[in-house]
Amino acid sequence: MRLTTEYVELADSLNDNIIEIINLSANHFDDNTMRQDTHDVHKGSKAVILKFNTRLGIDNIFPVYDDYHELLIPLMNKLSEIYGKYNIEKLMIAKLPPGVSTKRHQDSAFIMHQVHRIHWCLMTNDKVDFNIGVKRVPFEVGKLFDISNIGYNGHEVLNNGVTDRLHLIIDINVIR
Repeated sequence: MRLTTEYVELADSLNDNIIEIINLSANHFDDNTMRQDTHDVHKGSKAVILKFNTRLGIDNIFPVYDDYHELLIPLMNKLSEIYGKYNIEKLMIAKLPPGVSTKRHQDSAFIMHQVHRIHWCLMTNDKVDFNIGVKRVPFEVGKLFDISNIGYNGHEVLNNGVTDRLHLIIDINVIR
């Protein structure tokens, strides 16, 4: 969904279950390589794909989702407080290893004009830069942001640190 600004901070300390999610995700980053195999811009990254809604409206809920379901309840409740009822279009944990960057791009899928793209910072370091246009998004562990992936001259992520950067990314379609 096109925001009227590059990003909106939704919560600054949603820390429920972060350690458990990080530990669990370490076992699943090689389970599904669809994202990095399909999109050149994500070649150096890894993802745990939990749910992916196709253009045909078919929900693909991956078996690994069951391992995370209970851990994600505080996040889902927070999103319900903010947006009301919503459908999940995509749900994944994205890892950007040290020394890897995602070059500047704009997400081009039509669905991006309809959803809110939410990033929940699970792990970061002070040498990670997430830029939308010319604005740096001030990610810290536990912060939750609604970000614009479709404008502002694109976005990019650079991990110049020595630790991984992990975000849970969820695309939601608000029911009105």
